Amino acid sequence: MDAYSLLAALESAREERGSGIPLPWSDIADEVGIHAAAFSRLKQGRLPGPRTLRAIMEWLEMDPSEFKVA
Repeated sequence: MDAYSLLAALESAREERGSGIPLPWSDIADEVGIHAAAFSRLKQGRLPGPRTLRAIMEWLEMDPSEFKVA
């Protein structure tokens, strides 16, 4: 998995879970329990740390074993 594919999955989920209106990144960060700066890192093409990545994957309801972390 690269940062851009994770960001694309997040973009889809934030619109889907917001019923067509994208959820604010700060709301997602609060719900996931991470700092909102993690999303800035993704937008720059950098994956967050392992704990943050795991929390994001759980929020996305994705199985981390399906992806190879680069």
